This record gives sequence, C-alpha cells and structure tokens, in this order.
Amino acid sequence: MFERIRVYRENRRYIQYEKRELKKISRLDCDTGRLRRVTASDIRDIFTNRDLDQEWTEVAGTLNAHCAIADGATSAVNPGDRRAIYYLIRGFRPKRILEIGTHVGASTVHIAAAISRENSNVREKPAIVSVDLEDVNASDGPWKRLNLSRSPAGMLDDIACGGMVTFIAKKSLDFLPHPLFDYDLIFLDGSHAASVVYQEIPLALRALRNEGVILLHDFFPGNKTLWPSNRSIVPGPWIAVERFRSEGVPLEVRPFGALPWPTKLGSNVTSLAILTRKA
Repeated sequence: MFERIRVYRENRRYIQYEKRELKKISRLDCDTGRLRRVTASDIRDIFTNRDLDQEWTEVAGTLNAHCAIADGATSAVNPGDRRAIYYLIRGFRPKRILEIGTHVGASTVHIAAAISRENSNVREKPAIVSVDLEDVNASDGPWKRLNLSRSPAGMLDDIACGGMVTFIAKKSLDFLPHPLFDYDLIFLDGSHAASVVYQEIPLALRALRNEGVILLHDFFPGNKTLWPSNRSIVPGPWIAVERFRSEGVPLEVRPFGALPWPTKLGSNVTSLAILTRKA
C-alpha cells in the first residue's frame, strides 16, 4: 500500500512538472494534412495477419540469435513491441523510415529486417535514418555501457542489413527541420518530455510524405498506468498530444492496447500508439 502511494505521488509530481515545462513553449502550428487516417480495424488486421505470423516464425530465430537484447536490462523496446514494429513495417510497407531515438538498436534492427523483406526490384531503394543524441556505434556507446556484444551497426551487419541505415548523432529538434528526406513512417522514441514531443510532432508532420505514419512509444492514455506490477508512467507524450487537441488540431491517437503476443511484465499490453488525422 505504501509503495503504491509513493508511486502515485511521484507520478503526480512528474505530471505537474511536465505541464509546467510545456507551458513555456509558445503555441505551434500543426498541419496534419499529410497524415494517414488509421482505424482500429487497420491496426487489428496487421497484428492478426496470418501471413505475417508465418513470416515472423521464419525471421524471429535470426533476430533473436543476432540481436539478443534482454528485456528490462537496457531500457530498450521490449521483445513484444519489437515484433509489433516489425508487423507494422510489413503492413504499411514504407520505403523511407525515420527513427528518433536509436539507443541500443533494438527497434532499428527490427525495422531494417522488416523493410528488407520487400522485393529488391522496387523502384525506390528502402532507406532508414536513425537519430540519437550520441554516436550509438562508438566504442563507448550505449551498447558497450550496457554490456551488449554488438553495436547497432554490428547487429545490422549480422543480419545483412548493414547498408540500409544512416546513423545521425544530433538532437531531434536540430535534425527534424532539415530531415534529409521525406518519410513514409516516423517513429518518435527519443526524448519523452512533453515540451520536446510537442515540438517534434509538427516537425515530423512536415517531414512526412502524403499518407505518412507517425508511431509513438511510451504513450500512456490518460496518464494512467498500463501494467499493475509497474505503476510508473511516462506522461510527456500524452500531455503533448492533449495540448494539440485542446488547441483544435485535428489529431487523434490510437493506442494499440493489448497485442496478440506477450510484451512485458507478464502481459500483452504495449505503450505503442499511432497518430492519425481526425475523421
């Protein structure tokens, strides 16, 4: 009981802090015109696709062998979320992808593995750009500090996807105004501060191609806990999106909720969510 009270108070202080920091940011224009409308049915169809289930059984062994990142040991995207990201890439079939927040490369590798399944004769060669505050492949990078055997680039080489990813060491708010390309899918998983996410979203929308997709991680609807055994929350993404909605931006979020496979803490629940234009 006392532990639950402590966590509740910490969450409340965290939320109040994020709201105070966000108030310091002036209102931003946010054009959702290029954003794809994604329905709950669209998401369900991707996650219950039997062909993708069969494909996953073929690639999971390779990914697990070459990209072994223990759940909870590195704050990396958990194994169930990595599978979900793989399915989403295969379902939406983007040609250019931007990832904000490489860290140890857990999601990067799954994105590359998914996009590499496309026919090699497609007109436009797939491209992935992954941005992080630091050089994630350096000899003293996060992979080394967290005692992993391979850097993100090393893991990509192991699965024959080494040439598919361009790594950028830069703050997201410095990179996004000049994003190299326009993208079919952008994964925002860097800073989770409300003040940063609020600034990232309009920039990401400008970097999208028509009918593009923006994927969020660590999205806690209503800033309520997702896992009974871990009641801590990450309030920033929810607070940022709610500010846009309060400002009349036609923006909605579709949290994925429970996936058809395990994620973390003995559950199927994920914090992944997709931004979509309001119908």
